[in-house]
Amino acid sequence: SLLFCVCACACACACMCECLCIFFLQYAPWFSSTSSQDMLDSAAELAMVSFKTSAQYRHQYQQQYATHTIVPPHQSFMTTTTTTTTTPSSASSIALCNILSASPSHFTTSQALAALSSGWGVCYRKQDAASSQLYVTISRWDRMALCCGICRVISACPTPKAVADAVEMFSLPTLQAIERLRHVYCTEGSEHSHADDNDLRQVGDEIMVLSVMIRYFFQSQEKHSWVSIHLLKTAWPHLTQFAEKYGPFEPVADALREVLMQSLLLPIELSDVDRVAYFKELVIMALLILSCLAATVTIAPSPTTTTTSNTNLPIRPMLEFVVMFIRTVGGGIDPVLPSETAPMGEFRDMVTEVLQAILDLLAVERASPPSPPSEVFVPSSSDLLAVSPDAVPAVFAVFAACVDTCPVLFLQVLEAYSLDGKMKNLETLNAVASVSTNNMFVYWVQQALISLSLKNVNIMRNAVLFLKAMIDIVKTSKDSQASTQVFDSTVQKYNNIITSIRKEALSRIFRGTCEYYHRDMIVPTASLLFAIVTAPAEKHVIDKDVSTALFQDQVQLGEKGGMAVRRVVAQCGTGVMNQGYLAKMMVDIWRMHQSDDGYGEIAEGEAMATFLKTYSLV
Repeated sequence: SLLFCVCACACACACMCECLCIFFLQYAPWFSSTSSQDMLDSAAELAMVSFKTSAQYRHQYQQQYATHTIVPPHQSFMTTTTTTTTTPSSASSIALCNILSASPSHFTTSQALAALSSGWGVCYRKQDAASSQLYVTISRWDRMALCCGICRVISACPTPKAVADAVEMFSLPTLQAIERLRHVYCTEGSEHSHADDNDLRQVGDEIMVLSVMIRYFFQSQEKHSWVSIHLLKTAWPHLTQFAEKYGPFEPVADALREVLMQSLLLPIELSDVDRVAYFKELVIMALLILSCLAATVTIAPSPTTTTTSNTNLPIRPMLEFVVMFIRTVGGGIDPVLPSETAPMGEFRDMVTEVLQAILDLLAVERASPPSPPSEVFVPSSSDLLAVSPDAVPAVFAVFAACVDTCPVLFLQVLEAYSLDGKMKNLETLNAVASVSTNNMFVYWVQQALISLSLKNVNIMRNAVLFLKAMIDIVKTSKDSQASTQVFDSTVQKYNNIITSIRKEALSRIFRGTCEYYHRDMIVPTASLLFAIVTAPAEKHVIDKDVSTALFQDQVQLGEKGGMAVRRVVAQCGTGVMNQGYLAKMMVDIWRMHQSDDGYGEIAEGEAMATFLKTYSLV
């Protein structure tokens, strides 16, 4: 009763409301663990009162919490703890989510659902009595937290009809908001047909809330997957229009990426025809956004004009979806077997279309086509900065996913693109094992090799994944059941390109480790080093390449240190030592080179004596 009195006071005082919201977040775990149903009822009611009150005073908090720390959507709201910078609405929404999640079936009564519906309705209010427009009173992250708790309650409803009624009740405000936003900002001739940054953020926020609903019901129980399908069908026409008009803008692109990625979680079994049709819709939207991005980039017609800045283009979100899509459907789509299941050909066409769209987009991102290298395996400069820097890691992630799941198709598509952007017919490609230098496959292998010398952890880590994937294909090909002429020729091409870059890759890895790598770069590059030295090759050739890499001015290990490294590398190549042991050695090498000792002092210092003892050369 005391807390109810405090709540009554909080309704009239913004400061009291703030304290009350923080209180409920701090004590939410205790409320959630209680066995008393009355206590749960009281806690939920009080948390709802604090949530509604925080919405009432939201505008007073906007300046105070302009840069507050919020909870990312991928983190568990069940384990979130508050900080002094948590907003009142964040505190109350997370607390309410925790309480609802503790015993969701307890809140499935009609009275409890009505109370929750009233609280959810606080998020959407009309501008005035005569207006049909809604405005949002609670931030996206706070609504996503509350939405998670409400979805748990809905899934706990005892009957299918109760679930359907609850879904209709809680999804309607969000779906209506999306429809209204589409009408306002996507209708030609509308007063607000051109949205500004704030408008686009509002569109993105509503789509993100929808993605939480889709994700939860896909991940909860298979019998409730129909809820996500229903939400997708209802919102899809509006989402398509947003993609067509505002796909090149980050708030919308990020939100649509979330919807597309959550849609890939489909757990229910579909017929081949329905499954193909379902994924085709997802791919069409992704292709629509990629084509809009390509159309947004303008190429300078003369030196006196400038190109559109690409650093703000949201290429990364769609590429992240493409990675997940390829890893979902890519297995088994390679054109290597005479017989295949019915949908494999359809999925192969989808992946081909997506890869072609990405290559087209990357081609128009440059003001001029890249020049073919004189030596493919010793590149000197990079075109990566011509591409949106945020997108480069995602490009390598897409390529790594393709090599992992459909290496033959990937090689065919990239070899079909020459450096001038012209594309050959895939069916007329020559399957010989030689590697032509004038195509996008060799070009992007070159860029991955260059990335080993960039001081960018994200780019380098995904470039390593791409290079390792190619090595793994060669290493595992002998165990593959898809041993056909096309597959064997493809493996040989991967082996040829890996062999051609091996010496340069080893040099860049050791030079970077000893000179400019950040600590976070050591383990990823050590994994690539391990893959290289354990790949099929003559051991004396690998030892020679390692010796060359160690004979650089930046590598100050001395003769004994170099011998120790070569010994460990040889042990890895024969299977005596594992990747973890090699990574530990590379970390030790990196640590020794962090000192300010001059040339020669590292090789004669105490750290080197310990290094030699650790790796058994004394």
